[in-house]
Amino acid sequence: MSKRGYRIFALLSVFFCLSSMISQTTASVNGMSDQKTPILLTKDEQQYVNAHPIINIAFMTGSAPIIFSENGEIKGILKNILEEISFQTGFEFRYTEADNRDMLSAMANNQEIDLIGAIPSQYLSEALHNKHRTKPFLISDTTLFMRIGVDASKLSDYVLALISGSQVPEDIDKSKVKFYNCREAVLNAVEKGMADYCYANEFSIAYYSIKNGYKNVMSIPQNKDIHEYFLIYINEDEKLISIIDKAIESLSIIDLQSIILQNASQIERNISWETVMYLYATQIILIALVVMIILSLLLLLIYQSRKQYKRHTEQHRLLTRISGEYIYEYDVKKDILILSDETVNILNIPKRIEAFKKSEFFQKNSELRELIHTDKAGSELSLVLKNGDAEIFRLINSAIRNKKQEPDYIVGKLINISEEKQRLHDLRIKAQIDGLTGLYNSDTTRTLIKQACESSSDTSALFIIDIDKFKNINDSYGHPMGDKVLTEIALSLKKCFRDIDIVGRIGGDEFCIFMSGNITQNLVKEKCEQLRRVHTVSEYDDYVFVTLSIGVVLSKEYAKFEDLYKIADEALYKAKQNGFNGYHIHLIS
Repeated sequence: MSKRGYRIFALLSVFFCLSSMISQTTASVNGMSDQKTPILLTKDEQQYVNAHPIINIAFMTGSAPIIFSENGEIKGILKNILEEISFQTGFEFRYTEADNRDMLSAMANNQEIDLIGAIPSQYLSEALHNKHRTKPFLISDTTLFMRIGVDASKLSDYVLALISGSQVPEDIDKSKVKFYNCREAVLNAVEKGMADYCYANEFSIAYYSIKNGYKNVMSIPQNKDIHEYFLIYINEDEKLISIIDKAIESLSIIDLQSIILQNASQIERNISWETVMYLYATQIILIALVVMIILSLLLLLIYQSRKQYKRHTEQHRLLTRISGEYIYEYDVKKDILILSDETVNILNIPKRIEAFKKSEFFQKNSELRELIHTDKAGSELSLVLKNGDAEIFRLINSAIRNKKQEPDYIVGKLINISEEKQRLHDLRIKAQIDGLTGLYNSDTTRTLIKQACESSSDTSALFIIDIDKFKNINDSYGHPMGDKVLTEIALSLKKCFRDIDIVGRIGGDEFCIFMSGNITQNLVKEKCEQLRRVHTVSEYDDYVFVTLSIGVVLSKEYAKFEDLYKIADEALYKAKQNGFNGYHIHLIS
């Protein structure tokens, strides 16, 4: 392959990293939902935040775009994640940059910091390996980064670049290894020929390739180590761990996609004299031959051309990354909205709308206005389609900004999540139900009764029902018969009680029912008598006769669920003492 061919391949490799790492990385983070979950702090946790509002966090130099310092300002994916955590919790994060692993370990040993951020487990010291850590908020594949001309099948013959403190692979000759302080230094060493190859995460390779304009290297994805990025707690402070873990759990896939998109799309490339000569050698030679006035005009023309080229390149890059069917673009200065053909087909509006803010579509449809708001990324819209159906869409967009940080273009896409929303609703309902009996499960039963107790001032009754000698049934007839007994009893309870009553299974053979609304003692006795009858359960030629023992507390005043449950459980015990197939009612006047 020619040198020019290798350069084209290297550029394609960087582009592949940028376009694929957003969707692949966020979808791989274990436990992350695609729906943001509100964070709810306990009273003790809130008091902890008030008492310890400042959290000190350290990170390694050269970790862009995960976290890094630029012109005295902390930037990167983790910085944006911590800003979201700060908003959710009230913590203020203060950052310290460590030049190497020894400096980082010293800060941890001296208790100068509370957290360490964005260091994969492969580069942790032995002491830090034992520290408590959060769930990974980012996962990245390993990529081989090597100079053009290096034979990837004979890497053992070449010089490997590593970060200081990293372990040398067993199959590598130590004499062929060079160490550098940070990731950027390692990549620069390969570019400049001081080393031949290294391994790095796809994020850093993509970032520094764009920033530093590497042209002597190429990247090859590897099925090698996975880099997981997380926060490490220096002190085993349970409240801090609980609060931070809750905040990270609340982050959704869409949150991470937006954060990664923002950091990956706003990379300022370092323009060196070598780069200018590579791109504009002919122009510079011609400029050197003309008078000073022509030189000034050409320099101005080059500046304007580069500015326009950068804008259109980033615009194309964003449109490529935001892969999907319903894409749109908005020119802020010209006030022009342009839709893809697929978007036109579902929304039944023109493909190109000039003077969009003054158009009838903008004035009459408030949902369409959300498309051009840069702070609406991840929000949900209800849009009426061409066929008249209302569907729910998730909005993802990003802005290309000028030097004043004002948006010049907005590009984005709409994702139809109607089926997903319905599926999540069905899953929430399913999570409340006991899989065997179809009644509320234990957690849901207790939660619903607690809520009913808090809101009810009428006379209420709490039943605890236990199947007599249920263990004997399982032992004598087998667990399938036991399951059928539970199912039949659950069906009897549904028939006996009202639809508004809370009926649930709270244990193996224990059921709990809550009735409210001026419940009388006669009504409670009537329900108990109905349940006292012998229940016959048959399975082929086997017949099982089942009886129930019932404990009831009847309360005429407000009472907590825990108190009612304790009294009803004592009543159940008394009912069993008096023999099976009986009930006992305790009245709280």
